[in-house]
Amino acid sequence: TTASPTTTRAEQIEMELVPKVSLKGSFSTKSMVPCMYTMSPDSNFLLGHPAGYRHVVAVAGLSGHGFKMTPALGEILADMALEHHAVDRWNADFVSPKRFGV
Repeated sequence: TTASPTTTRAEQIEMELVPKVSLKGSFSTKSMVPCMYTMSPDSNFLLGHPAGYRHVVAVAGLSGHGFKMTPALGEILADMALEHHAVDRWNADFVSPKRFGV
């Protein structure tokens, strides 16, 4: 597919990278922002029970590379959610939301 004078840069990239499944014409790109991700002030994850929600376990602030930690994070979160005593072996205080009061 060839770019027209009205084709946006995002649409050009799309047509180059995925020409067979291009969505050209089915949406309009308003803007692009590269590399958006969440990050905590101290650059460590937030992992644990948010304040006031003892039945909720969450992880956030993975700064774009948390996918590499998914197996370990999943195991820790499962232990926390199931209230296993094994959670003590993780020593996850340094990533607790409590350090920011959340």
